Amino acid sequence: MDDQKIERLTNDEYRALEALMQDGRMSATELSRRIGVSRATASRLIESLKKKGIAFVPRFYDGSLYAFVVSTRSTPVPEGAEAYDLIDGNRLMVVKGADIHEIEQALSNIPNKSSYLIGTGKVGEKVIKANLVCDFCGGPIQGTPVLFKKGRRTYYACCQNCLQGLKKKLGRPESN
Repeated sequence: MDDQKIERLTNDEYRALEALMQDGRMSATELSRRIGVSRATASRLIESLKKKGIAFVPRFYDGSLYAFVVSTRSTPVPEGAEAYDLIDGNRLMVVKGADIHEIEQALSNIPNKSSYLIGTGKVGEKVIKANLVCDFCGGPIQGTPVLFKKGRRTYYACCQNCLQGLKKKLGRPESN
């Protein structure tokens, strides 16, 4: 890649990122338990990931990642990838992977790449993170969650009834 510097993630950062992809709202203490490091190390890993441009916001997707790779037209297309010849003489390939490790492996096998982007899914697709739970009843959220913000925190409810209960529990009067 021309003038851009891509910072690679360390093994600990990958492990932290995978855990945070499952639950982006977990505390540094919980992260340290899940990946087997001290709390201070977990905090440093979170800060390092933030400095590398990784945003910790809830994402609702099916778990698949897509790499969009620009390479020379003569570059062979990996098995299972889509490829498009571009009018500038380059080739755009779309490679799908279950996680960042699969994407990194696929990218390492593609020669002559000039740039790439990694995405989580098509815009407009309704994609849901399967393990999101209601902050009121604790049940799994099927479909799109009902969001409620109080201060700097965002709460998730599975239905309007749980939203009302959550508002009462948090001491916010009904505002309709």
